[in-house]
Amino acid sequence: MKFRHSYYSLLLVAGLLYSKEIYSQKPEGVKAFAVKPMVEVYEETFRGFDVVAELQYGEEVRILGEKREWAYILYAQKYKGWSKLENFVLTAPPEIVDLYTQAFSSHSKWFPSPYGVIGWREARLKVGKNLTVEGNIERVVVTPKFYYLYMDPMGEKFRAVISVKDADEFPYPLDNFFLYREVRVSGLLKYTLHGAEMVLLYPNQIQRAYSSAPEE
Repeated sequence: MKFRHSYYSLLLVAGLLYSKEIYSQKPEGVKAFAVKPMVEVYEETFRGFDVVAELQYGEEVRILGEKREWAYILYAQKYKGWSKLENFVLTAPPEIVDLYTQAFSSHSKWFPSPYGVIGWREARLKVGKNLTVEGNIERVVVTPKFYYLYMDPMGEKFRAVISVKDADEFPYPLDNFFLYREVRVSGLLKYTLHGAEMVLLYPNQIQRAYSSAPEE
C-alpha cells in the first residue's frame, strides 16, 4: 500500500511539472492579427465541422501552419484551430473606435489618429506611407465595383476608395453620408494615374467630424 501511495505521488508530481513546463513555454508560430469584425475558428479546415471559437477584430494569434487557404492557429494563448488565411495580417490593424459610445463623450470633433495628419493637398507627396488625410468630401462617384470619395474637387490629387464588396462592413450609406462633410481617412497612401489614393476596408478607417463639437 505504501509503495502504491508513493507511485501515485510521483505521478502527480510529474504531471504538475509537465503542465508547468507546457504553460511556461513561449508562444510558437508567427504572430498575426484578426482583421475581420468576427473571425470564426473551426475544428477542421472546412465548414462541416463545428465552430470552436470566434475572434474579435485586432485579436492576436499565432499561425502555426498553413494548408491551402487555411491557417492553423494558436489563440487565447493555449487553444488551437483552423481559420481562413484571409482573416489575418502580420501587422496590427488600426484600433477600432466605438463611434456611437465615444461620440457623446468626446470633447473634440475627431477621435485620436494612430498616424500623422495631413491635408489632401499633401497626399501626392506622401505616397507609400500610413497617414490620416483630412478634408471635405466634394464629390462621390459610384460605379458597379467601387465608391470613390473625392476630397479634391477636380478629382486629380486625392480620393478614398471603397469596394462595393466591402460596403456591407460600413454601417451608413456611402453615397451620401460623407458628401459635403469634413472627413478624415486613415491608411496606406498609394499612387495611381488619378493621383493619391487610399483604399478603405473597414469603418474605423474613416470618420466624419462631429458638427456639434468645439473646434480644436
